[in-house]
Amino acid sequence: RRMSGVVAQLGEYSREPNMIREVPVDLNEAARAVLELLGPVFKRQRVELDVDLAPDLPPVMSDSGHMRSLVQNLVTNARDALMESPPPEGERVTVRTWQEDAWIKLSVADNGPGMPEEVIHQAFDPFFTTKEVGKGTGLGLYVVHRIVDQYNGTISIHSNPAQGTRIEVQFPVPAREDG
Repeated sequence: RRMSGVVAQLGEYSREPNMIREVPVDLNEAARAVLELLGPVFKRQRVELDVDLAPDLPPVMSDSGHMRSLVQNLVTNARDALMESPPPEGERVTVRTWQEDAWIKLSVADNGPGMPEEVIHQAFDPFFTTKEVGKGTGLGLYVVHRIVDQYNGTISIHSNPAQGTRIEVQFPVPAREDG
């Protein structure tokens, strides 16, 4: 099952750009759907989930499945970093959305061990993982990067050793259609 999931994921993100469906998607709704699904898992693992979703956020021109996949990969990676090296003050993942100028932004942060510079530089490479064999495919951040690129966004990683990592994505606010 795991291999068929990996193959399906690769097929999904290797499509030609002109086959991508773009409709208005509520990024907050995508985040809520993922967090509702993962919330019980986080609770069982004693990971605190801080959520700050901006009201009245404009839609992202994208695909709702892609936005949910993006959020899920980012949140799961943050949680996994905490599980590998739990901080003494307790594990915490923060999910935030907001609008800044002409951009709709999402950040997912953890208070885990942070990422060394050499890992940051390879983080979006396909099949790159710091997890032990059998624990990860190395496709999570690659998939996120592909989604961000497909919808004209940008992605950045901000990390400090022993202070955690924050990954921020941004998408352009759709042009208004007056009429």
